[in-house]
Amino acid sequence: MSHLPEDDLTTAHVTTTSTKPFSSRDSHWTRSMILRSCKSSIAFPYCVTAILNYMKEKLSGNKDPTDKMLGQLVVLLQYRWPEYIQTFGRVVEILKHRKTFCYHEFFKYVINIDILEEVMFLANSGAFQQLDISPAGSIAVSSSKSRTVTRSTNKGVKGDLASLMEKQVLRYDEPIEPLLKTFFKNEHLEIG
Repeated sequence: MSHLPEDDLTTAHVTTTSTKPFSSRDSHWTRSMILRSCKSSIAFPYCVTAILNYMKEKLSGNKDPTDKMLGQLVVLLQYRWPEYIQTFGRVVEILKHRKTFCYHEFFKYVINIDILEEVMFLANSGAFQQLDISPAGSIAVSSSKSRTVTRSTNKGVKGDLASLMEKQVLRYDEPIEPLLKTFFKNEHLEIG
């Protein structure tokens, strides 16, 4: 961390002594550890990256991840986009295979235009039999294959989804770090 400005770091030295011999010649030895604390501008990226890496690893070993885990992963994948675009591709493949997705917090936290565009494309192409990403499930998009819906009703639902997507696109320049901090504060991550 020597490349960090001094005002971002505070340093504490901790020294311990032990009577346990370190080697056969030493009867006493001393250990020192330097503890550094840093501002959130340094800790936050580290923590997000660590959580993302853990969730990516969990995704690769999990045959059937929950919608909540996939939704939370999509939220986190926006951090340093497009660095994690391959992982998003994996999520999309899982969703296509599953044909359903329910994550009511989607519009609270997803503002990345590439992600919004892909989800809208999947919804319009009929990739989902059931897509429920609106707040509190107020809009659920179903394909005509899964249930009979009149044209006007289905058109209204897709129009509502398009309207929600347009509102999200207007948030594209919102800074991602405050959004993710709110996400961490309000949501319980499914990483266990």
